[in-house]
Amino acid sequence: NFRIRDLEEILEVATVVPAVNQIEYHPYVYKATAPLLEFQKKHNIVATSYGGLTPIVRQKGGPVDPVLASISKRLQTDIGKNVTDGQVLGLWLRSQGIPEIATSSKEERVREYIATQSLPDLTPKEVQDINEAGSQVHH
Repeated sequence: NFRIRDLEEILEVATVVPAVNQIEYHPYVYKATAPLLEFQKKHNIVATSYGGLTPIVRQKGGPVDPVLASISKRLQTDIGKNVTDGQVLGLWLRSQGIPEIATSSKEERVREYIATQSLPDLTPKEVQDINEAGSQVHH
């Protein structure tokens, strides 16, 4: 959960560079986190995401919703299986190269997270559409 200035302080004295920095990351903070992600990339620090489902859990009704629904429908048609908006967000995170940290006490939801790994990648246009919709709101 480190910001750039926190990482700078750590790097000034660290003998070992942090390997991972877990940050809140979803479409509604996509633009705001870009400088941090660039800094981490420069220093080979992997970003992992918590809060990846925020658009469908805490920000329902936002501009990302119709984009997720459209992508979900396209994937369902293509693969013949149900695809949830949460899985689409997982695919978006995968497209960013950011591992998702997800937890649940519900077996069904855990199975959904695992099933996301076997879904096809989003198209570059779909990733762009999510990025643009997410950029309209800051969480």
